[in-house]
Amino acid sequence: WYKMAAEGDNLYCICKQPYDGDQFMIECNACKDWFHGSAYRAGSEALFSTPSSCVGIQEHQASDIDTYHCPACVKDHGPLTLKKRRNWLRHNYSDLNSGKKVIHSGTLAFISHLKKKKFKNCVAIVKLAEGNDLTLEYFECSGFNNPILVQEKSGLGLKVPSNDFTVADVERLVGSLRDIDVIDVARQGDLRMKLGQWSEYYESKPRHAVLNVISLEFSDTELSPLIDPPAVVRQMDWINCHWPPQSSDTDWLPRPQVQKYCLMSVENSYTDFHVDFGGTSVWYHVLRGEKIFYLIPPTTENIQKYEKWVLSASQSEVFFGDQVRDCYKCHIHQGNTLFIPTGWIHAVLTPVDSLVFGGNFLHSFNIGGQLMISNLEQRLQTPEKFLHPDYDQLNWFAAAGLVKQLRAKEENSVLPKYLTQGLQSLLHQFNRWMKNKEHFKLIPQTVNPEEIVQSLKYIILNEKKKQPLQVEVSKEEQHTMELSNSNDLSLKIKIKKAPVDFTYLETPELSDFEDTDHKDGDYTYLDLCEDEKMKDSDELWKPAGALSKSPSKRDSTNWNIGKRKRQKPSMQKSLAYTSAKLSKVSPEQSPMLQDHSYILPQSAQSSSYHVNQRRAKDAASSIEKLGPSVTKRKASTAKQRLGKILGLDKSASVFVSRQ
Repeated sequence: WYKMAAEGDNLYCICKQPYDGDQFMIECNACKDWFHGSAYRAGSEALFSTPSSCVGIQEHQASDIDTYHCPACVKDHGPLTLKKRRNWLRHNYSDLNSGKKVIHSGTLAFISHLKKKKFKNCVAIVKLAEGNDLTLEYFECSGFNNPILVQEKSGLGLKVPSNDFTVADVERLVGSLRDIDVIDVARQGDLRMKLGQWSEYYESKPRHAVLNVISLEFSDTELSPLIDPPAVVRQMDWINCHWPPQSSDTDWLPRPQVQKYCLMSVENSYTDFHVDFGGTSVWYHVLRGEKIFYLIPPTTENIQKYEKWVLSASQSEVFFGDQVRDCYKCHIHQGNTLFIPTGWIHAVLTPVDSLVFGGNFLHSFNIGGQLMISNLEQRLQTPEKFLHPDYDQLNWFAAAGLVKQLRAKEENSVLPKYLTQGLQSLLHQFNRWMKNKEHFKLIPQTVNPEEIVQSLKYIILNEKKKQPLQVEVSKEEQHTMELSNSNDLSLKIKIKKAPVDFTYLETPELSDFEDTDHKDGDYTYLDLCEDEKMKDSDELWKPAGALSKSPSKRDSTNWNIGKRKRQKPSMQKSLAYTSAKLSKVSPEQSPMLQDHSYILPQSAQSSSYHVNQRRAKDAASSIEKLGPSVTKRKASTAKQRLGKILGLDKSASVFVSRQ
């Protein structure tokens, strides 16, 4: 029933003027003629409209009209009619006394309720900093995971106009004819206006609606030289660091315009909870007025709840801050600068008319988070106009630049953890993208994707080799390390190698004296405390089936490493390997299968060490005295007691030996 009028030579409206594509027009449902919503004026004068001009219908009002009748048809067909609300529970947009109806985001009732609502203090999550503190070294050490508030812009390297700069100055420098996106706060919907129209609305009072401008990007205007982001933002911004410089090459891509935004908001403007596009971080500087931010940390749980909330049909009737455990209120004033990192979910309320400058930027301090938000946008099927422009290309350019920088570093230098993790995230994302044939159209022609992927793999693998091997030490192992002279204890760590195939070679002596009273897998302590010199291959633990009734035949057992040979059924599961001080473990935990060892210095040959020997011998004797009548459970308990005396049990993963 209403649209932008089609081109033609006909004359329209009560002003009898031809069609103009820059003018909003509405069709009469009775006479089918088209009328200018505002007075038609040629050239730049067409921007300045008043509600009484022509038929007095503004574009943002048209979405509420069901049937329109022009002034000439009103006598016969009656006045215009408005659409009925799809959800009768919603408040009237201007009704403050709507009883117990559900409050719709952006309405006056909602704003009034929000101002009275209590939130957690932001001091728990917002860092306070001086302008001089924010350097690349600061983020290298502290990371960029929490919002940062700078109360004075001195030291930030931030360039903004003086405090007397107004919306009229923005119009003068950007141009009155510039089309801008405007948010109707009550409906949380979008509409288009000329900047000249917006300036007139901003200065008018009383205002017929609450409108908000948050996405005027002005990098290509005369306003741009008056604004420079904070110095640290310029240094870390991927567009500045990695986007190719402008050239006459036909393959050159223009820079994404997301670095400089002007936000012009009137009192009671409200932007519902959102995450900035592409996982970008944001800087805001309040030149005039105030802003209130409602901040929610980007935990996995909160992101999942946010995704569910966005997809909900009742999104505008549910305040997302009530759906999460922690929602913080941060009030920033004129002259303050706020930095919001990747993924933080936030809503914004404007308590007084405000003029704010800000910008979005991608960086290397949270690459994984940026890609996670980008993937979230794809799942939510976010319209392209709300996505980061040339996002995929920027990631490829950044990867190419990072690879080039890292190749120039010294071979032995270790990358910070955040960067290694970020490169892994990039590699994973590139592998996903390269499986999509459509994505190859988005890869810049100056980038070799296969080479970048291989370089990332090499860098990541090389970093893993530089990292020291970390061994988790259990409580039992820590007990073993608590010797009388623990200061002399040193730890020798080797990279774990593939298991070696060990085979027990059967001998006649063994078969003659096989002990049939014990089952396979049971091990018994033998010669630990004998005075003879211990060797790495001493047989301290043997299969129960290998016990000889004749002590003189014990040493005749032959243990070899070689090809597998057929074993007697009672011995197929029993392989025993030895350690110099202790070992009561299963074959899978044998010290010969795990190439880790503690080096026990000579000082460990102290009296406490021999006390342990005697205690171990007594415990072993008690096991032998129990004989074949011992149940499997009791025998296991006795052996566990022996293992505790020695400091290890079956769960041990490292072993002690004497040099």
